Amino acid sequence: MQGLSLAGALLPAVTLTMLAACQGDAPQPADTTGPTVETDAMANLAVAPFNLGRSSPAPGHACKEQGYRRFDFWLGKWEIVDFASGQAADGGDDIITSELGGCAVFENYAGGGFVGRSMNTFDQSTGKWYQHWSDHTSLVLDLAGKPTTTGMLLEGDRPSATGGTVHDHIEWTPTSSGGVHQFWQFSTDGAPYAVQFDGRYHKRAQVTFDSEIPTTLCQDPAFPAPRQFDFTLGKWKVDLDGPLAGGSDDLRSSIATDLSGCLVEEKITGAHGYEARVFSNARRRSGQWYRTFVDNRGVRVFLTGLQENGQMVLKGKIPAGGAEAKDVRVTWQQLSGGRFRQRWEVTRDGGTTWHKLLDATYRPR
Repeated sequence: MQGLSLAGALLPAVTLTMLAACQGDAPQPADTTGPTVETDAMANLAVAPFNLGRSSPAPGHACKEQGYRRFDFWLGKWEIVDFASGQAADGGDDIITSELGGCAVFENYAGGGFVGRSMNTFDQSTGKWYQHWSDHTSLVLDLAGKPTTTGMLLEGDRPSATGGTVHDHIEWTPTSSGGVHQFWQFSTDGAPYAVQFDGRYHKRAQVTFDSEIPTTLCQDPAFPAPRQFDFTLGKWKVDLDGPLAGGSDDLRSSIATDLSGCLVEEKITGAHGYEARVFSNARRRSGQWYRTFVDNRGVRVFLTGLQENGQMVLKGKIPAGGAEAKDVRVTWQQLSGGRFRQRWEVTRDGGTTWHKLLDATYRPR
């Protein structure tokens, strides 16, 4: 992905909350959200994040289906050449890797001091591919699409610097020479498409990234959203509470920032080879957060939201086996002793009532 600077883009920080289970916690308000969990929400327990001990394809073996392989033509180490000029695109290099047992494709781009990363995932429940992009200029891209007869097409909307809407239309096409053609067009407020980038990827045995030129966009006090999840940074032992907690022993998390603080990335490991990765970032001016959770069982959960009454509250959809995806809400709350809690809830009445799926308590390790 060739970079794009956008003043109106922002980064969120992910906030997690846990049960007040340790001595010294302030009393927690009574849980008035209803039963511990909806019975029908448990129909396929394997869809739950952190759920390590339930019946489902084993970690590392869940993403062998052909749908997960449709972006593999992009894997490799690449030098990117601008098609119009025939010159290297800002000295651009890209490394594309398959991660989480083939459940995700990760991008690591650097060129001319610009750096960016993306997480690309296939969701069996929708049949679509998704890209979550973040870079050190605070740009956030949330793209979705499907393979085409010639490659991959992903599209999405983002705010423009003037308050309008930019629609991005990006195609990746394998070439007969073994490379990849990336063609990025955009339209502002419905105007005809203009070309953002037209590049050719040439495979290399090795690439050497330029050093990042740091920015302060995601530390700007005028736009505090990118720092709202900084209390979650660190190394954690994760304890689960609820019916979905079985088999979750030795669950560990590391959360750190990257891209001049514009990306919050979480890496989760657990028993029996379990792994998960989380990208979180925010659009600075709007404060809107974007969070993608993917694990090596093929579970993908995408959430968006804002800080509400001092807590981070993000909402989205969670797969429910063969049934329609459920609405899910995740709330992060700081606790005493440097801990925090992440609560997962579902609803089946449009958000009038919420029912707990699980609580994940993060404590320092």
